[in-house]
Amino acid sequence: MGIEDKVIELIKKNIPIDNQKNITKRKSLIDDLNMSSINIIDLIVDIEGEFDIQLDDLYFESMQTVGSIIDYVEMKVNEKNA
Repeated sequence: MGIEDKVIELIKKNIPIDNQKNITKRKSLIDDLNMSSINIIDLIVDIEGEFDIQLDDLYFESMQTVGSIIDYVEMKVNEKNA
């Protein structure tokens, strides 16, 4: 399972079951997936644990879409592995 698939699985874990279908990179975390700030904090913790990386919480919380989170996590994983 690649980074994108793992991130989507972690997002699914942190959103209401009704919103777990049809997650695409363009989906808004708040508007489309109904994530609360607590859901986002839980997602940050889950991603940090899954990928063994440190995320900038303020930068992460400013991200609006699934795709922007996937891109950020890929960047952080690549930095870690460089």
